[in-house]
Amino acid sequence: MASTRKPGQVARGQPRKLAAPKPQQVSQGAGAGGHTIMLLQETKNLATRTWSEHPTLRQALDYFVSSYERQLKALNPQARELSYTVEDLHVYIDSMADLSALIFAPATKHYMPRNKTYLKQQLLLQLQSAAR
Repeated sequence: MASTRKPGQVARGQPRKLAAPKPQQVSQGAGAGGHTIMLLQETKNLATRTWSEHPTLRQALDYFVSSYERQLKALNPQARELSYTVEDLHVYIDSMADLSALIFAPATKHYMPRNKTYLKQQLLLQLQSAAR
């Protein structure tokens, strides 16, 4: 039976519910997560928008944690040692106006957008892996 749809016209029918992607553990390899662009906005002020580019998600998360540590040192210049928990990092992430990442998926040749929740999950997995 020939289709009566015109080019660009969407087929009508029952909408399909797409399953949310499951968090994927950050692997130990150098290519973990693919090329990553991290987008960060610290406050509602648009002038605080920044981005950074990293070869892997693992390196993007490492960069984010080191930025957090630099900020802690700046806020506590007299402290010889600084300590923080994963919960502290999560509070910091939640305090940001925006934190997201675009992660290249070689299989589809697309950048997959990821939000704060996904990044917090990956950060936790990465820190747990480093603690072992």
